[in-house]
Amino acid sequence: MGLRLTGDGTSDGTGDAPRHSKKEKHPSLSPELTPTFDKTIIQDPEGLDMVYLNNWFSFFKLIRLDASPRSLKLSPSYGPPLANPVRGTFEFSCEDLKKLRQKILCQLEKAPKEEPDQTNPIRLSTFVLSYSYALVSIVKTKGLERHRKVKFGFTADCRARLYPPVPANYFGNCVGVYSNDSEAEVIMEENGLAFVAHRLTRLIKNLEKGALEGAKEKLEGFMAVTPGSVEWIGVAGSPRFKVMRRILDGGGQRRWDYIHR
Repeated sequence: MGLRLTGDGTSDGTGDAPRHSKKEKHPSLSPELTPTFDKTIIQDPEGLDMVYLNNWFSFFKLIRLDASPRSLKLSPSYGPPLANPVRGTFEFSCEDLKKLRQKILCQLEKAPKEEPDQTNPIRLSTFVLSYSYALVSIVKTKGLERHRKVKFGFTADCRARLYPPVPANYFGNCVGVYSNDSEAEVIMEENGLAFVAHRLTRLIKNLEKGALEGAKEKLEGFMAVTPGSVEWIGVAGSPRFKVMRRILDGGGQRRWDYIHR
């Protein structure tokens, strides 16, 4: 699991609350929108809670941070700080996405089928298209060494993907991180766009098996990474959080930005 933020239009009740604000001075949240803090609804027969806690404390010791469970110290950046960071906003038009889809499908058709599932039809969502293009562009712009390992992935809302499912208004740590890795050289190749799109599609498809599939192994892999040895490129957030509903229904706000260090 990953970080649970309050920028969620479902668990904090804000996604639907604004549509009532103009009618009532002090509106009450409906039961389905009232956040629930009952952590007993999370079923953990594998004992992942203790596995994650023990590894988290080990991580604190690794980065020389106070490993006390009650410590409120901020953890330092994992790896060297960014030099001259740049922030920008880029928009994809429908025509842009159409061209990207055609390009990736063409690359997939020509690429050698090195993995069994590469012969299966692939669903190129707008998320996969835009993320693949952004990732390839970032790797090329950074001018990474050929054999530099690049880890890429995304966060996903796990509430509906647990067994049994957790209510949408559950307020707790219920976000997972799902990632893959490759050498920079592969991403920068002629068919790099198709390679990334295929890997992302497979990650999304694997979520159907359950949010906790391979959770122990994933954490062990993360703990084995030496700080600074991997280039991390990821995205955060999920349309399931319905934050945009809050923006659109509020009337005044038209943009929502997250800043994460």
